Amino acid sequence: MIFFNNKVMLQFCIAMLIFIISLAAAHEPFQEDKKILRSSIDLRDGPGVFHEWTGRLFEGTVIKLHETEEGWIRISTREYNGWIPDYPELFDGNESETDENDFEGIRHSIYSNFGDEEYDSENSGGFASPTQVAAAVRGFSRQYSIQRAGESQSGIELQSLSEIDPRVYRNFKRDRIGRWNRNRAQRRFAISADDVLLFDHKNESIGWAVAKRLASEGIIQNTEFQNYLSLLGFMITESSHRYDLQMHIYLMDKESISGYSTPAGVIFIAKGAVEFMQSEAELVYFIAHELAHIQFRHGIREVEEREVSIKRDEAFVELRQLLADEPGNEEYERVTGELSDWADQVFEYIVSERLNEYEYAADYWALVYMYRLGYDPGSALNLLRRIHLEEGGFQREIGTLEWKGPALENRIERMLQVFEDHPEFSEQGMINSEVYKNKKEVLR
Repeated sequence: MIFFNNKVMLQFCIAMLIFIISLAAAHEPFQEDKKILRSSIDLRDGPGVFHEWTGRLFEGTVIKLHETEEGWIRISTREYNGWIPDYPELFDGNESETDENDFEGIRHSIYSNFGDEEYDSENSGGFASPTQVAAAVRGFSRQYSIQRAGESQSGIELQSLSEIDPRVYRNFKRDRIGRWNRNRAQRRFAISADDVLLFDHKNESIGWAVAKRLASEGIIQNTEFQNYLSLLGFMITESSHRYDLQMHIYLMDKESISGYSTPAGVIFIAKGAVEFMQSEAELVYFIAHELAHIQFRHGIREVEEREVSIKRDEAFVELRQLLADEPGNEEYERVTGELSDWADQVFEYIVSERLNEYEYAADYWALVYMYRLGYDPGSALNLLRRIHLEEGGFQREIGTLEWKGPALENRIERMLQVFEDHPEFSEQGMINSEVYKNKKEVLR
């Protein structure tokens, strides 16, 4: 038989007490930290935008908060669990703070997000699968693209991009930026998600409608290069303000230096622009510039400030009701006509010259995103200078310049001022000229 003296027994009891207290504390947040989503958000099966998209949670959904990892937080509902970005404004209230009137407005908001298929908010648990979301977006966007561009296969859909294995992405990122992580990026150049608004999913149908219209000009289907664009997009998004935004990047069959972005997070890069660029760093800048337009909602704000967004929301709800009744009547045509007018305004903004202040802002934030990733910001300046020098003979050799906005010399001048204000941007970063040259070979 083994005998314990009083001192040993006391130490044992204290150790057990500490263990029990720590165990209880570890489980306490799961039991008590319930929140209500204040905005719809996409759910993923891991902490990162490169992980599989498993569905969408809508505002008003009661969630439990669990552990965090590099800006993401694991959550659970009664039926689902996964990861969402750790943005405080997503769940700034406790479950008890929402009354029945709030939920009535929430149901209305959920309904207005959906398209041809009716959404059963009572039985869904505030969740929609990727298939449901894609079906909702597809309805109006397909009809609009047919009206404006004719019956053509655009080759783009909300779920059309192939899934990227997270291990492939991690290897891709490690080959370029070593042990990069989000915390290190924040230390390099701090930015705040509070500087931009959360992604508005109500703009998704309009954004994809405009994207399909743009895509009717021709999309190059090349899986290898498409995956390359997607991997770069994940990296750039991770270094941006809203690191949960799912970008869809497509290569347009155009010989001009042109690029477009829509409110749905869709970015188009013309083949002529890809051919003209000389390094991966230049391509990163080009994508980051368009991403900044999306994140800061450039152009969309003007349309919303005209109170068109209110009519848009009402029209979508009305359209849902008409579809449930008898689509094709005069009222149905009137409502879809109003939504089409709104989409036309967005389209005209995208293909027209942008406001100077937006281009300057997009250039600035593109430099920030590049620096946070470890790419050479000077490559952005080199690209603009080469485009400016080639303007005279470019039309004869390749096509027309369409990366529209303020005169290039003004953008170059502003960028030089940014370098003067931020000497850290002059540090040598990654350029990857040979890597990019090899990647472009698959397009020939």
